[in-house]
Amino acid sequence: MSTRSVIGILNEDQTVTSVYSHYDGYPEHNGYFLKKYFDTTEKVQNLISNGDISSLVSNQNWQREKHPMINNKQVLKTLYYVDRPEPWENIKPQKHNNQTEFFSRDCCDEFKYLFIPPVGAWKYSSKGFWKCYDTTNPTKGCPSVKIPDTSNYFDERKGKYKRIKTITILNLDNKDNSCLKFNWKSSQKGTIIDENIYEYCPKKGLIKVNGKEKF
Repeated sequence: MSTRSVIGILNEDQTVTSVYSHYDGYPEHNGYFLKKYFDTTEKVQNLISNGDISSLVSNQNWQREKHPMINNKQVLKTLYYVDRPEPWENIKPQKHNNQTEFFSRDCCDEFKYLFIPPVGAWKYSSKGFWKCYDTTNPTKGCPSVKIPDTSNYFDERKGKYKRIKTITILNLDNKDNSCLKFNWKSSQKGTIIDENIYEYCPKKGLIKVNGKEKF
């Protein structure tokens, strides 16, 4: 499932230029990466100039070829629809006369991001700031949402997405000789990477994996 978002920049004449972003639009992902790595007018303009986005950051291209590792860190790049390719007229940046028109752009999005450049430095590398708005229910307005400084989904030190591991107990009695059966699941960005069901018994250890005898 995708979390759609719209990414825009406030221009010097108070118009807004925006693009659509298909995946991972929640503040803990797109918000985090926008705030940390796209913090100047120049960077945001370059980001938007290539049109609509599939993934703001991706470890692979459209051919599912992974980007290289550099200094033990995964290279991440923006995945644009223009590289698939798609007709430019369908994916080019949209120009809005004002912020009201920007918020009226309906991409079935759940979040909108608006970059506010510093006053008097519209064309330079001075840092501006991002605003995030929840657009899940436009009839109730678009409340602002805080963009976190850290991400639960990305390990900055390792340069990799974090994998979330969960264990669910499926069977466990109070008897001393009862066996333990549990589900172990590893997921990343909402996608299951690995999942197995294990069964352990006293004095025997691991006896089954996914219902099959281990030994």
